[in-house]
Amino acid sequence: MADQPQRAQGSAPGSSSDPIQRATDHDSEQVPQHWLLEPGHIHLAANVDRLAGDVELITLLGLNGFIGRDWDYFATELAKYGMAVIGGWLHSGTIFQKVKSRGLGGLPRLDAPISDDDIEGLRDETVAKALARFRSDVLMKGKWDPTRGATLRTFFIGQCLIQFANVYRAWYVDHKRSVRTYLTEHLAELDAALGQAHCNVEEEVVTATVLTEALSQVKDPRARTAFELYGLGHTQVEIAEMLRITPKAVERMMSNERERQRKRRAG
Repeated sequence: MADQPQRAQGSAPGSSSDPIQRATDHDSEQVPQHWLLEPGHIHLAANVDRLAGDVELITLLGLNGFIGRDWDYFATELAKYGMAVIGGWLHSGTIFQKVKSRGLGGLPRLDAPISDDDIEGLRDETVAKALARFRSDVLMKGKWDPTRGATLRTFFIGQCLIQFANVYRAWYVDHKRSVRTYLTEHLAELDAALGQAHCNVEEEVVTATVLTEALSQVKDPRARTAFELYGLGHTQVEIAEMLRITPKAVERMMSNERERQRKRRAG
């Protein structure tokens, strides 16, 4: 095995000083075994279980401080499994209930489904941070022992959920802020999309309060999201893909909302 630079006990690659949601006992750091029975992950799960069941390998990894080529291979297989599980739960939306059921708090939800690109980003950041924390907080502290029955997968996915709660909350705030900032700067385009007309838009003071009032008039969450995305410059075809409906449905939904706005203004 090639020589590797030694790290201080408890340090972890990719760790940061950001606040971390930590579990209070060993049980809360695991997930129930039946959560991990997805047929599509059988091969990846088997690879992890095979490595975790190799007591000699785990002992050797520990003696080497969980660094080096053997650890890199072990971590790669663990990351592949974590990305499959977390990605699947993100696509299905079940991850939010799982986070809540593990005592990690409720997470805010968007009105529209999370885009595939954002799911990929959330998944990758979650697993990367979970792997670093799993190494430093679980393996190096001896919280998981292959001889005690609990599987390594339940511990690792539990750590993934802890990290996801933090990663998602930061992403959600940033996502809302970026959308709000863009729409505030482009209120004229949003008003045009809603069918509203201002006599002197150029002289109007654009504020977040004005924007919130304009969007609050759209009661249907999906329609409101459609107008937000339209204001961001997305086409109806792109909006349809994000909302997982047909472009015709988007066109009809926006047209109906414009008609409701006209009737409301007419009195």
